[in-house]
Amino acid sequence: MPLHRRLQASLEALVGDRQTPLLLAYSGGVDSHVLLSLLAELPWPLRAIHVNHQLQPDADAWQQHCEQVCRALGVTLLCRRVDARPRRRESPEEAARRARYQAFEAALRPGEALVLAQHADDQAETVLLQLMRGAGPAGLSGMPASRPFGQGRLVRPMLRLRRDEIEAFAQAQGLRWIEDPSNADARIDRNFIRHRLLPLLGARWPSGIETLSRVASAQQETQQLNDALAAEDLAAAEMEQSDVLSLDALRAHAAERQKNLLRYWLQRQGLRFRRQHLNELVGGFLHAATDAQPELRLDGHVLRRYRNGLYCLPHARTKPPAPGLTVEWTPAERDEIVIGPARLRWRQAGEGAGLAAALARKPLQLRFRRGGER
Repeated sequence: MPLHRRLQASLEALVGDRQTPLLLAYSGGVDSHVLLSLLAELPWPLRAIHVNHQLQPDADAWQQHCEQVCRALGVTLLCRRVDARPRRRESPEEAARRARYQAFEAALRPGEALVLAQHADDQAETVLLQLMRGAGPAGLSGMPASRPFGQGRLVRPMLRLRRDEIEAFAQAQGLRWIEDPSNADARIDRNFIRHRLLPLLGARWPSGIETLSRVASAQQETQQLNDALAAEDLAAAEMEQSDVLSLDALRAHAAERQKNLLRYWLQRQGLRFRRQHLNELVGGFLHAATDAQPELRLDGHVLRRYRNGLYCLPHARTKPPAPGLTVEWTPAERDEIVIGPARLRWRQAGEGAGLAAALARKPLQLRFRRGGER
């Protein structure tokens, strides 16, 4: 089947309605250039976005090239300059990806589909990279063909296409594309896999790329089952707020199921974490002494244990209140009060729980413990 027919069939499966507008991530490289030329011939509304990371001396020239190509095809192009400098403990590749996806999300309109040009070889690289990082099913699932993103969806319609057939199509069509010199740097893990490891594996197992794609598909199914189980467990373990888990509900499960629930819950909080963090939560929070006060700082948040709850709180960047501070508060007049990084809210509790409701009408005194309080 011709390449454009295969792409159209893939898009129809992922996006469905041909009225769904598309936003193509266009770097100017061979993969996104081929995808742009094919999409321009298909009956979907199409825009493109080029992210200028400002990391290479030729970055502005690459942007001009993309502008010329889109102008010739009659495709509207958005150009976005981003700050791709790494944060603390962030690799240059991670920083560039973070900045790029932030630009994508900001540009995506409601109901629009962000289209990426990753293909089967990219999927194989991702699986091997995650394997060497010791990833579980979530990491070994590789890149999904479709997932929610921003105000729309993210789709990868070329995941079943091989790099060699994409490049052969580009050469046959006489396309001119950008060659990023950083893609040849074998010091970068992904490039090492691409230029050194995959050719070696391909010489021994010619169908290795397809096999790794099947591995990703199988792990995606496993991960979907893990997520379904975690969602059931979360419904039973989530306390009054979505950022608090019942420790008793967690302890009712085996360690593997505890980690699965914690993984799912942390993802729902929007946090990035590693397997070692799950081990710390199980070992240091669930089974710590009752008078212990374990704490784990994670991705701008802090996890703490209080009574039967595991709390996920934004890490306070403001100074805590002075130990001698005393604040007067009448909840009936103001049901919420902020003191430094703390926010206190008065709410109706269950029968027999909390303080007497009559206290809400009286001035209360808030201060740090001095000893002897009840």
